This record gives sequence, C-alpha cells and structure tokens, in this order.
Amino acid sequence: MSLTHYEDLDVLLDSLEPRHAIIIDAIKRFTIDDPIKSYEIEVTYSIGGPAVRKIVRYYRLLGQPIGSGSRGYYLARSKEEYDLTLAHLRERALKELELVSAGEKINWNHPAEEQVSLNL
Repeated sequence: MSLTHYEDLDVLLDSLEPRHAIIIDAIKRFTIDDPIKSYEIEVTYSIGGPAVRKIVRYYRLLGQPIGSGSRGYYLARSKEEYDLTLAHLRERALKELELVSAGEKINWNHPAEEQVSLNL
C-alpha cells in the first residue's frame, strides 16, 4: 500500500512506528541553517509528502520541537527558532481559514459557472 494518501496514513501510522523514529532522528540532525527538504526524506525513505507531514505532525503533538519553513525540516534548538515555525504554521492556518470563509459565502442560488469570471 502506498504512503501517499491521508486516508491510508491513519491505518499505517502505528505499523510504521519504527520508521517514524528513524525519520524523526534524521530530521533532528538538521538545523535551521541547514534543513532537510521534504523530497529528500521522501526519496530516502520511500514515502510520500503527505506521510512526511503526518509523521512530523504526530511528533509535534508529542511535544517534539520539529521546526519547518519553506526551506525544509530541522530540530528547533531554541524557543526563538521554534517561534519561527509557529509563525509559519499560524500563517498557513489563517490562509486555510480564508478559504473556509470564502467557501461559506458562496451563493448557491446561482449556477457555479455564473460565479466565476476570468478576464484573460
């Protein structure tokens, strides 16, 4: 079974526990100045990006300071470093909430094709 779909990940998360630790140990070797890209983890451990994100999320929920940003993943070695990750996560969450808000404003009384107009 491929590790690329979130619905598969919940089922496989427990069975991958030994690989989780290996992946997190690998991330912990990297720093904010020299992070590891998700695709490097994906290629090295033969897992998809969603699986990497799910594993990182799991360990963050356990209290591990796994830092991340546009450059990749790393072990945050100070509160200041992890605060950068928290700001990044907060910004992403707010962007997702903007989508929710826009979705809630859709006028379902008009056909969808009338709601979208692109002036190209």
